Amino acid sequence: MNSQILAQKFFVFAKLLTYPTKELKEDIEKVVKQINNEDDKKTFKNIIAKLDNNREELEGEYTALFITGYPKTPCPPYFSAYQTGMIVSEYSEKLYDLYEEYGIELSNEQFPDFLPTMMEFMTLLLTNELKKEAENFYNEYLSWTNEFSKNIKRNAKEDYFIEIAEQLNVFTKEVNNYFKEGE
Repeated sequence: MNSQILAQKFFVFAKLLTYPTKELKEDIEKVVKQINNEDDKKTFKNIIAKLDNNREELEGEYTALFITGYPKTPCPPYFSAYQTGMIVSEYSEKLYDLYEEYGIELSNEQFPDFLPTMMEFMTLLLTNELKKEAENFYNEYLSWTNEFSKNIKRNAKEDYFIEIAEQLNVFTKEVNNYFKEGE
């Protein structure tokens, strides 16, 4: 697997892990069309097809899984939550500084350790063939994605999220193999 394919997949997962809107489907479809691997294309098409089925249920489950689950949010999509148990931590400032080094400015509403934000940053690194930087970032800030995907599988009711979790787990193995190949 080359860095461009990996970058595309990071970008698709970044989008899949955001709030499920109609516009989201259109955004993902544009990227999926550019993917050369037919198996990957088919997998992502199957996932995004589920966005049409029951949008209100998906929106509700997204909120319950990732934003405001009661009594505790079961799958917070934030690095800090997996490191410190809090949404904002010292990692937030480190990530703001790192993004700034690459000319990325986040809005005040964006958390730097929000998984989709970090995946989009991986997309940038890989698209620009910065493999060592991508590997370092991945090892330091994205090693928790397996635990995150397991939390989704344990707590999700909708096939859409279960399928994302399963594919994220597969993707994590692909990423690990990609970085091992360069050693």
